[in-house]
Amino acid sequence: MGWVVARALTARLHLDPAIAWGLSPFGVALFALGLECLHIVTGGGVFSRPWLVRALTGATLAAGLVAYVLHRPAGRTRPNLLPALVVAVGWGVWGSPVWRMVPLLFPGDSPMHSGWSAQLLDGETTPSAAITGHIPNFYPWLFHATQAFVTCLLPVQHSMAALAPLQLISLAGRCWPSTRWVA
Repeated sequence: MGWVVARALTARLHLDPAIAWGLSPFGVALFALGLECLHIVTGGGVFSRPWLVRALTGATLAAGLVAYVLHRPAGRTRPNLLPALVVAVGWGVWGSPVWRMVPLLFPGDSPMHSGWSAQLLDGETTPSAAITGHIPNFYPWLFHATQAFVTCLLPVQHSMAALAPLQLISLAGRCWPSTRWVA
């Protein structure tokens, strides 16, 4: 999904395909930001309906893939699988702590941020502030919107379940820019 958004936004720049793969985690976050804006405009009606998030994701993914197939660059006949291999190795090596802690509880701020994401999933337009009074909400909503988006795509509708996939998305984003690809 992130690759489709990144390719759509950078299509006119004619960047190396590996750059679009490197921008994929940002594409996911940008798509989640768009869903959050729709969520606010609809009064909390997007993330509280996982079927709607899945439908919007599927429609965007299908439209992006059709556009890519129709306008793919000439001369590239075979995909370069090296970036996918690097991410798979990265997930296997650096992602192993994530895989081992999936069934465990997450300490620290994770319950608070998962609670804010759960507020979006329950139909609130924005997460509530942790501090009352004249102090505005001190934490950016993009993480919570991305966590709610990933939760809607999972078979289990609990925001804590999205923390492991978010960790792997973050890991993929760190693997891509650190290497140079020769296509």
